Amino acid sequence: VCEHLKIEHATIIGHSMGGYVALAFPYLYKAKVLRLVLFYSTSLPDRKEKKEQRLKAAEIVVIHPIEFFTMSIPNLFADGIISNMQSEIKTAISWAKHASLEGISAAIKGMRLRPDRTEVIRSIDKPILVVMGEFDTAIKNTDLIKNLEKIPKISFHTLPTGHMGTLEAPEESLTLIESW
Repeated sequence: VCEHLKIEHATIIGHSMGGYVALAFPYLYKAKVLRLVLFYSTSLPDRKEKKEQRLKAAEIVVIHPIEFFTMSIPNLFADGIISNMQSEIKTAISWAKHASLEGISAAIKGMRLRPDRTEVIRSIDKPILVVMGEFDTAIKNTDLIKNLEKIPKISFHTLPTGHMGTLEAPEESLTLIESW
């Protein structure tokens, strides 16, 4: 796509699973990266417990999709604002209902198998922004910070959100990206 559009360098931004994809890009095309943003994502692989959890989720989503969506999607939002986010939660559930269940299951399994990309981050000589949600239960922020804090090119920023900061705090998220 970059070659077709004649894009020499790009700022790569990935949210959640998109962060795993964003980290795969510099692994293959480091010279094309201008900047990298991990938005509610991590360079770390899943822990053993999380891998087991993902296997169960990959099975359940195919058997009981509506129950899976209505239980898992709200958990991505910060507890204190779920009541204000019902429209966004309904929209996310609607998107999930229209997706391929086999595709969702495969994506969950793929997240489970992703490698540790910390060395990719260390090898990039460009600025990196890591945006985290203060109430994010999907990402272990303390593990991520501990793993990356000594890398000087990384800026950390925490928003008062859960895992869905782009929906929970859209203006703040956009302002943060634009100002960075």
